[in-house]
Amino acid sequence: MGFEWIEVDIRLTKDSHHVVFRDDSLDGKTNGTGALKKHTLEEIKSLDAGSWFAPRFKGEKVPTLAETLTFAKGKINLYLDCKDVDAVKLADGDPAPLL
Repeated sequence: MGFEWIEVDIRLTKDSHHVVFRDDSLDGKTNGTGALKKHTLEEIKSLDAGSWFAPRFKGEKVPTLAETLTFAKGKINLYLDCKDVDAVKLADGDPAPLL
């Protein structure tokens, strides 16, 4: 479609993994409940993040930042919107959340 950039929201899991997810709550966008930051990556990866949107997306998973970067490389530029994540620490490889 000619897009050069897309925005992705970066959030931090309970066990300090970066994931791409729009909302701070899992409710309504997955079959999970509660705040994303209160769940481990393993718990988040076990959720269905596609059925709410359309049946053909059943079984889709919440991607990690690393998975998203790998997918986008050479295809599209990403604008990283850091939600509850310190952008400087993220760039330095430190997952510590904002305090």
